[in-house]
Amino acid sequence: MYSNKGHRAPGSGSVSKNPSGTYRAQVTIPSMAGNKPHRETRSFNTKREAEEWMRQSIYEIDSGLSAENHNITLDEYHKKWISTKKMKVRVRTLDDYQRLCRLYIVPYFGSNSVRNIKTADVNSFYVSLGSRGTGIPTIDYVHRVLRTIFSDAIREGVVSFNPCLYASRPRAKKSRNIEVMSENEVVTFLKLADETSFGMLLRTAIMTGMRLGELLGLTWRDVNFATGKIHVNKQIPTRHVKGVPREATATKTTAGNRILPVANNLLQDLQQHYESQRKHIVFMGSSWKDQNLVFPSNIGTPLQAGYPQKTCKRIFAVIGLDDSFTFHNLRHTAASIMLNNGMSLVDVSKYLGHSSPTITAQIYAHVMPGGLEKAVSIFDKVAPGKV
Repeated sequence: MYSNKGHRAPGSGSVSKNPSGTYRAQVTIPSMAGNKPHRETRSFNTKREAEEWMRQSIYEIDSGLSAENHNITLDEYHKKWISTKKMKVRVRTLDDYQRLCRLYIVPYFGSNSVRNIKTADVNSFYVSLGSRGTGIPTIDYVHRVLRTIFSDAIREGVVSFNPCLYASRPRAKKSRNIEVMSENEVVTFLKLADETSFGMLLRTAIMTGMRLGELLGLTWRDVNFATGKIHVNKQIPTRHVKGVPREATATKTTAGNRILPVANNLLQDLQQHYESQRKHIVFMGSSWKDQNLVFPSNIGTPLQAGYPQKTCKRIFAVIGLDDSFTFHNLRHTAASIMLNNGMSLVDVSKYLGHSSPTITAQIYAHVMPGGLEKAVSIFDKVAPGKV
């Protein structure tokens, strides 16, 4: 029980009228460390506003607000937040959090008290980012990070409301009209790819639909020439974080861990690739850093993703495809070929490593054979003409 005579107990509040006619609200904020409580005072034009602020403050105290964190700035809080995330998220995710806070969130909100940031302030923030030319996808990612910061602040009793929940951020129009190559373009693509250093990687991508990270992490132990199958069980992230070694991690999802039966001609090509790689290893001698990777760098270390990505873009340009085509379109093309040649949606979903056939259907519905045209044959059969 609070026994300091003459002082209000922590967590209590009062409202009184000032000589000027305004109303003064006071709340005693307790200290978690047992130190001196903090007395916070605000003035309002009406008694109703004063009482509302007092009730809100008492609610925040009940939720965990203390004298130590009642006036913490976003810059101070984000540093603590980042330190806790180090134990919970992947290194590259943490790097994204740090980068977005450093470039966008802290410069705008850093000196503001976390408790005083309102929805209107967040809206102004997004408008300012847009006026500076920041892309909508980036603003969307910034929004998600800021929303998470405030969600964690609520759990810690620093704030009682997340101002991002009702913020009006610009949204990118998500297009599911995935672009794919025709089968003739695939033939041309592979011919041009074979003239580059990454021909076998690009060929494997388009004949398996594997993600680039999965290809970079593929080892010869994962390729079973006897059974004609490839075991996809890891990936090397395509984005490199400075100071962090490029090492294999788990696949993107649990469903991403899969075994793929592959075409005989791909197996033969991979066998030739293996033999060529053995000769290159002998030539490199002690310079070779063996990690048993199927698609390593020239010295055996993990390949930088940018090299095959740029090669892919150059080939697309030669073929005359739109600049929007990227390496990932090889995966989309593989899915399109499988669907158009009779492979079921469920099987294609498993082959691609999607967590659900629903995801596959949402992405590739427009390239699935039949579609609306099936109505013609159905009603011709069910409801024949009068004559």
